[in-house]
Amino acid sequence: GSALASPLVVHGPTAFPVVYDDRGVTFIAAARADRGTVAAYGHEALANAPNSAADDRGALLRNLVRWMARGRADATVGYQGSRDAVRDFLRAAGYTVRTATPSTLDGLDVMIVDAGAQRSADEVTRLHAWVRAGGGLIVTGHAWYWGYSNTDAYNNHPGNQLLNALGLTLTTDTD
Repeated sequence: GSALASPLVVHGPTAFPVVYDDRGVTFIAAARADRGTVAAYGHEALANAPNSAADDRGALLRNLVRWMARGRADATVGYQGSRDAVRDFLRAAGYTVRTATPSTLDGLDVMIVDAGAQRSADEVTRLHAWVRAGGGLIVTGHAWYWGYSNTDAYNNHPGNQLLNALGLTLTTDTD
């Protein structure tokens, strides 16, 4: 589509590309983290507009949630931000979907967050612990716009503060 995605660096021992172009540039990647899983989308539009289960975006989102929930049809998915299309799509697929925060992860199987959202160190720690204990985290958003007025995306970009320790990194490049 027309989304200008940030490429991802796939560097963890259990990390792998999920969607990449003909040059091998990765735009969606995933990893295992102890008992949990994480996936990163290089642009929020790649995840936020699932049209149907037959649509590539919808099929990928549904399959990621199924993988992260270990195939459970009754999984509960939490989300932050304005994600009405995602909420409706996942509810239609049979999942329980509710708004959540890093402080309200209990009972969730999967959590969807924005890469660019600011988080406290405590929230990052909570999300890491939750993933490592078996949660599934989906991080969506690009870093290239952030890079126009900020430096050291590896250490300072809010999404990378979540992703780096889990084996994935958003770059400030564009596709």
